[in-house]
Amino acid sequence: LANAFVSVHDQPSVDIAREINRCQLHVLLELNGHTKGNRLDILALQPAAVQVLFHGYAGTSGAEFMSHIVADSIVLPPELASVGFAEHVLYLP
Repeated sequence: LANAFVSVHDQPSVDIAREINRCQLHVLLELNGHTKGNRLDILALQPAAVQVLFHGYAGTSGAEFMSHIVADSIVLPPELASVGFAEHVLYLP
């Protein structure tokens, strides 16, 4: 449960990663993937134990630092999940 919202859009990536780690966030959601304005460089520093690609980008990040992707069987059919996805797929019901 979040008890605060902190705007970090104009801060350096290393500072943001340190703050995420300092706050002991266990799960970090990435909503942009490989789209404009992404901050994958923050996730590359692995500030959280579990890093999840979710919703905004339906393809794989291709990055070893992303542990999971959330999808459904329409967006990501199970037979395609084992082909070329770096992340472990978590399927929505």
